[in-house]
Amino acid sequence: MTYTKSTVQEFLATVEPFNQLSPDASARVTEQFQLLRYRIGQAVLVRDRLPNQVSILYQGQIRLLGYDPRTQKPVTLELMQPGAIIGWVGLVRGIPCETAIASRESICLTISASEFLAILEREPKLVEYFQNRCSLIEIYDLLGAELHRQADGSADLKALALQAESQAVVCNMPPGRTPTNQLEPDRIWLVSGGGTISNFAWQSAQRQQPLQYGHWLSRSQRRSGGAGNWLSRGDPRQHSH
Repeated sequence: MTYTKSTVQEFLATVEPFNQLSPDASARVTEQFQLLRYRIGQAVLVRDRLPNQVSILYQGQIRLLGYDPRTQKPVTLELMQPGAIIGWVGLVRGIPCETAIASRESICLTISASEFLAILEREPKLVEYFQNRCSLIEIYDLLGAELHRQADGSADLKALALQAESQAVVCNMPPGRTPTNQLEPDRIWLVSGGGTISNFAWQSAQRQQPLQYGHWLSRSQRRSGGAGNWLSRGDPRQHSH
């Protein structure tokens, strides 16, 4: 199959949030992408280092893995299909967290991490999308750390993360002082990355009530949180960039 700049640009026009770009901006962004092919079983990303590129799955299928800190075993979170964007989460958080492996021979559009971050500075629609989006792997990572901290070995981490995905929110906190009363009180807020919040470490939780798996949170610079009452014992989170 032949790939041209026009076919790549047409494909990007179907991928959120790149479909929000103007034709001129889309053409400029297209220039930065390269095509890479991955064999079955080849790693696209590994969780022990920050991504050096962001990839958009063009053809094939990629398995997104999470690691439960209570067992140190991998869990398949999603079988990603064309249009899925891989690598942005770690860059936005400033913390590596993604493991992605080709489960079929796959082709990705890839852009270097530095170019991706530069594009975010130029394109407000892209930065708004990525800064305010809470990803499944981020939720899984933060909830797993909180359950591990609580020595809770019985909760189904994957089920909780999937359930929380539609309810979690992100709070990007600017430098300086932010009154905690600006945060929704019925959520538990977990620090996700992107910067330092005084008196709170990465993956730590801020709560104004005992932790219940039914209360959720969002991210500093970046905190994240989810809505309450989605489980019998709930777990919200907060992240910060």
